Amino acid sequence: MGIAVGLPVTQQPPPRSRRAVFPHRALRRYSPPQEVLARDWFGQRHNPWPGEREWQREFRASIQRPIASIVIATSKPDKDWFPERWAEVADALHEKFGMQVVLVGGNSERELAAERIVMDKARHKPRSELGSGLRNLVSILDASALVLSPDTGPLHIAVALGRPVISLIGYTNPKRTGPYRRFQDLIVDAYGDPGENYPISMENRLGRMKRIETKDVLAKVAVWKERYAGKTGQ
Repeated sequence: MGIAVGLPVTQQPPPRSRRAVFPHRALRRYSPPQEVLARDWFGQRHNPWPGEREWQREFRASIQRPIASIVIATSKPDKDWFPERWAEVADALHEKFGMQVVLVGGNSERELAAERIVMDKARHKPRSELGSGLRNLVSILDASALVLSPDTGPLHIAVALGRPVISLIGYTNPKRTGPYRRFQDLIVDAYGDPGENYPISMENRLGRMKRIETKDVLAKVAVWKERYAGKTGQ
């Protein structure tokens, strides 16, 4: 998969921002090897802090199964997947892979609406941590054995933390947005047409997320189980 040429290697990531949306946008600006610098910088400054480890331990101890965190919505509806299909994935993760699903993200109207649908449709109710805040979100992702997400901030945070991420990409070009270096074998790519060698570009493609079916995501879960389960610190 092609990677865009980025800023000079000597260019350092920008200073830390107070905005919660910053980390994934910062990572997105850098292409390898610059992305590696940004990732290492993120990991050093945004891993759970010592004072947050107790909260993380209590959270992890309250769940008896490996955690699969699902990011159920983004800031842009065109990037979102259907909550009904998330519910199907949640049930499969529970029944076939022995995992506890945790819903993560903010508490916007769209995210809460998606949460209601998932909770209504899923036979095995996920645990919801929507609106837990950025720092708790980092702790939850860090405690996860697997993260599933469309193209949005928590996806890139999880990659920076070294947690396997199944990326559901259709609206944005994954050759430009990543994830880079790691977990490209877990990308569900609905951006390109079958067999298309599309270029790196900023072009967005509408209506592509609906191409992703539940079976496509579960196929990537099977890849995760074979290649990553139990091998990434969780």
